Amino acid sequence: MKRLIGFLLTAAMAVSATIGSVTTAFAAPVQDEAAAAAEVQSAVAAEDYPKVNLLENREDSVKIGWTKYPGAAKYRVFIKEGNTWKGLGNSEYLSYIHKISGNNKSFVYTVRAIGKDGKFMSSYCKEGYAHKFVSTPSITSIENVDGAAKLTWPAKKGVIYRVFYLDSKGVWRKLAKLTTNEYYHKKAQNGEDWTYTIRYENSKGQFISPYNSRGWKNRYIATPQISSITRDKNVFVIKWNKNPYIEKYRVYRKQGSDSWQRLGDTTATSYNDSKMVSGVKFTYMIRAINAQATKFTSALSKQKWKICVMGNMSEKTRKLREGLIDFLSKQVGNNNRKYIDHINKYGHFGLGYGTQWCAVFGWGAMDMYSRTQSNVTNLIPPRWHVSEIANEARKLGGWYNTFSSTYEAKPGDIFMTSFYKYPYEDGRTHVGYIEYVDKDKNGKVTYIHTIEGNFNWEIGDNSQTRVGRWSWKDRLEKDHGAMVTDYLDISKILKVK
Repeated sequence: MKRLIGFLLTAAMAVSATIGSVTTAFAAPVQDEAAAAAEVQSAVAAEDYPKVNLLENREDSVKIGWTKYPGAAKYRVFIKEGNTWKGLGNSEYLSYIHKISGNNKSFVYTVRAIGKDGKFMSSYCKEGYAHKFVSTPSITSIENVDGAAKLTWPAKKGVIYRVFYLDSKGVWRKLAKLTTNEYYHKKAQNGEDWTYTIRYENSKGQFISPYNSRGWKNRYIATPQISSITRDKNVFVIKWNKNPYIEKYRVYRKQGSDSWQRLGDTTATSYNDSKMVSGVKFTYMIRAINAQATKFTSALSKQKWKICVMGNMSEKTRKLREGLIDFLSKQVGNNNRKYIDHINKYGHFGLGYGTQWCAVFGWGAMDMYSRTQSNVTNLIPPRWHVSEIANEARKLGGWYNTFSSTYEAKPGDIFMTSFYKYPYEDGRTHVGYIEYVDKDKNGKVTYIHTIEGNFNWEIGDNSQTRVGRWSWKDRLEKDHGAMVTDYLDISKILKVK
């Protein structure tokens, strides 16, 4: 039988007498209730009566216990209603169970001994013994979150919560003592079954509520994580590791900055997403669910994303763009020193302060990438001014003015800004790379998300330029009146063998 260690509540006026077992049904009264109440009311005050030494809240009742009275055959328990004592019932033992419905109810009890002749043989405590019934607290939610099982229950003022777990021998063990109405059980391991219960304490460390002896069961499921997202022609393949305790997986996707969508459920450890939009960033998450798909059994995985490089292009061009944006993403956070060193090494410029730092990164990054690939050549010679890079791209047939052409920006392309819509030979202010784009429901590009080498205004030192991410509206004004005026097709600048 399950036992809750330390769960016996001892009354403040406890005495040494032994408490007997409980009678849950009323014994036949020795006289009618009205007469019994009247007799108690008229009794002579004395200390010669059974003393109540136990008032214990149970799930739906209060257990009342008292001291043994010499020669008593049974006992009658009374409850006070207003100024009148009313008989509750009889017990042949030293305890009685008062069944109660509702919560937070206050009662006053007293007990009187009855002899073998059916008559009262003792006095009673006129003041009675006051007690407040508090119903059994309930754990209303157990949720598997990342790294823990989260237990939640309704908040109650003025109490301390004690959480227990059931061990392998069927014994309730203390787990936590809290003042908040939630608990994160971080020791739960993947696939383990746990049973929890909860009980209220007062500020003195005394239990003031019963507990659910059956408890609430939960199997902890570790959060599944996406291991990879790869492209197979025009399909993204999302993969994760198998968890033997997971019955089914649910896959979610977010396109660009749109809201999350449910893609589907599967019992496999991979999912193919064929509903792609070229140039857009797709972010994925997975979550464990039960076999009936009616309940989540784990937390959501961490987000993992991939940029869709598709559309009207060869497989070689796709791989070029994918490789370049992967390389660029790893440059984020770098200062400009390595790109200055690179352009000085291959251009022999001896660059220093006053350089267009964005252009140094613009040429340096793509040239560095090309030198990591055996089949890629950078066709633009070393350049460290924005307009010079644009003019070289024009010679290669890879330059487009955003206001006079319909060229659609793609991941890996270069963008430039100016204060003028048609800068042509000069007047450009900034350069960077397009990582991915946002598109509206009609497929039109609305924003370009970029990786750029920018001056660090917070530090105020142009030697501390950092590579970071930014966003620009397509073909519209942005900061300081500058506009996105140029797109350079990277596939015309980096030649793939």
